[in-house]
Amino acid sequence: MCPWAGAGSAHNERMDRLSPLDATWLHLEREVQQLHVGSALIFEGPAPSLAQLSAAIESRLDLIPRYRQRVLRVPLELGRPVWADYPLFRIGDHVRHATLPGPCTEESLRELAACLMSEHLDLSRPLWETWLLDGLEGGRWAMVNKTHHSMIDGISGADIIDVLLDRDPDAPARLAVPWTPAC
Repeated sequence: MCPWAGAGSAHNERMDRLSPLDATWLHLEREVQQLHVGSALIFEGPAPSLAQLSAAIESRLDLIPRYRQRVLRVPLELGRPVWADYPLFRIGDHVRHATLPGPCTEESLRELAACLMSEHLDLSRPLWETWLLDGLEGGRWAMVNKTHHSMIDGISGADIIDVLLDRDPDAPARLAVPWTPAC
């Protein structure tokens, strides 16, 4: 079956059409106009390792299925694009790490976050990135998130951060739920 056929049908429950507004965000993307939403979160204490952060995010992807989906355009643009599971999904393509020359100030962090935000997301993969940045002054670290506007708005962005992070620093680690792409 073609990946765009039967969007939302029982044959493929993990694929649906973008809303008209969300499709517009994709169509408006230009070389000098990136249409993603970002956040920079600063944390006290030692940074987790890249493996720890990746595992923590991956363990919650069942709660945010869109994070393992990409946009597929309909042939000849005869309809709105669809969200479809990305069979080549790898967490390492989306969670990255950089150590800042330190101790890095909040001003330096803002400059780096602006640089990260100025880079396009790869539209052929799931439309998000998270950066673990360590080396902030005061023994702190940061997490910079970037998600395309076609899959997020301000309210759902806050909800996603709430799903990705535990409020209790002593919360037990969550195990990743096995995942098999629908297409």
